[in-house]
Amino acid sequence: MNSNHINNDINLDVAIANQGGTHRFADDESRGIRDPRTGRFMQHQDIGEDTKLNVKFSAEPVFSKRETYYAGGVPKYVDMDFITITIPGNRDLIVHTPVSDFYIWRFPHEYEAYKRGQEASVVGTPLQMWPGLQPSQVAELKHQGIRTVEQLATLSDTSSGVLRGFYAMKHKAQQFLDDTKDKNAAVVRAQMDEQAERHKAEMRALEDRMAAMLAEALAAKDSKKAKPSEGGNGS
Repeated sequence: MNSNHINNDINLDVAIANQGGTHRFADDESRGIRDPRTGRFMQHQDIGEDTKLNVKFSAEPVFSKRETYYAGGVPKYVDMDFITITIPGNRDLIVHTPVSDFYIWRFPHEYEAYKRGQEASVVGTPLQMWPGLQPSQVAELKHQGIRTVEQLATLSDTSSGVLRGFYAMKHKAQQFLDDTKDKNAAVVRAQMDEQAERHKAEMRALEDRMAAMLAEALAAKDSKKAKPSEGGNGS
């Protein structure tokens, strides 16, 4: 993919017109379910699943025929927002196009991060944080657009021809995630058991306090009954 857009013949009027509000996608929103962590669609009737895609927004210079005309033929350029979408493990299928309101609506978190000058966060376990890979393997996977263990574990088998030891790495990634889920489940169960025991202890303590208060009240009542009344007959 060539990132030099000096001779780009994009129709700026159309491209700028497409950068409008996202309110017109209100009906489309109801046809999908977003991941609350990333804002991406986990499933959508028309789009499908977006959670595994690599998405990057960038500003790039685009040749402007209008501004060049107004400048008397001196080449002029304008900065325009572009989006690049790639699929982990597939370097041949790339979407690189001016940003429209559709993409702003579709990838809201990434677009916000881009406008704030930040790199959009990746949800998952970064490859470099996983001890199951060598540095050379991490570099090779990143070259193929794979940045997390989760992406590696769900990679299509079509990537087997471009990655050395593909099936072994994929199996290790799946096993790592399964083990992590089991450990997390065990931790959650332990926390729930601990919380339940703490709740039982608090209830027992409360019952003991209530019993003590009731016993104290009954003792005071019995003591009052046993006490001689004032003003009684003397001997």
